[in-house]
Amino acid sequence: MSDAIVLTDLHKAFGKQVVLNGIDLHVPEGQTFVLLGRSGTGKSVLLKLIVGLQKPDSGSIRVHEKDVTSLPIEELNDVRRTIGFLFQDGALYDSLTLGQNVAFPLRRQEGMNEKEQHDHARELLAQVGMEKDFDKLPSEISGGMKKRAGLARALALNPKILLFDEPTSGLDPITAHEINDLILRLHGERKTTAVVVTHDLRGAHDVADRVALIHEGNIVIEGKYDELKKSKEPIVAQFFKQEGRN
Repeated sequence: MSDAIVLTDLHKAFGKQVVLNGIDLHVPEGQTFVLLGRSGTGKSVLLKLIVGLQKPDSGSIRVHEKDVTSLPIEELNDVRRTIGFLFQDGALYDSLTLGQNVAFPLRRQEGMNEKEQHDHARELLAQVGMEKDFDKLPSEISGGMKKRAGLARALALNPKILLFDEPTSGLDPITAHEINDLILRLHGERKTTAVVVTHDLRGAHDVADRVALIHEGNIVIEGKYDELKKSKEPIVAQFFKQEGRN
């Protein structure tokens, strides 16, 4: 099985604050990889580095064998079109309807007219259970629905890779479970590679093929969820104990 994403000796700091301190990570094609860690440990920064929204201080990031840290902008944009990104708050445009939000990435698609964009956006919203909300504004829906709409938009260009930034943060347990079920179902249907950053242990258990825990800029352990849960490593045991209470 080939790797969709390979991070090698990745470093990133903001001033004196070291966020990532030599990260090595391989994400195989077709797997869902969950990166656990507390707030402020660099999980979201790592996703932004993968998609090229930020640059590392050193190290390499290979996406489908292309090093995104050194690509010219045209080639980087080609790689970005293969990646769907669900931002933490959904990142919807407030002035656009949900249908317009989902159709937004399709505007530059050659050979797709306005009606085809409209129809495809409706199909995508239907896939996440929101077809009836096509004409609503983001202000008219709940936080969980914004996550669903954001996911529909992330799927617009039929990406090979999906990046999820805290997909269940701020949601009640029932809605969080629904989002995790949706991630699992879409993964089964589309066979995409996925990277999920979260501190939600239940979500990690439900969706992950493999899990890693990041602490103080380093990956301290990687493996199956049950392997991490049984670990006697102090920082790992402490994380599972404290986060399991939430």
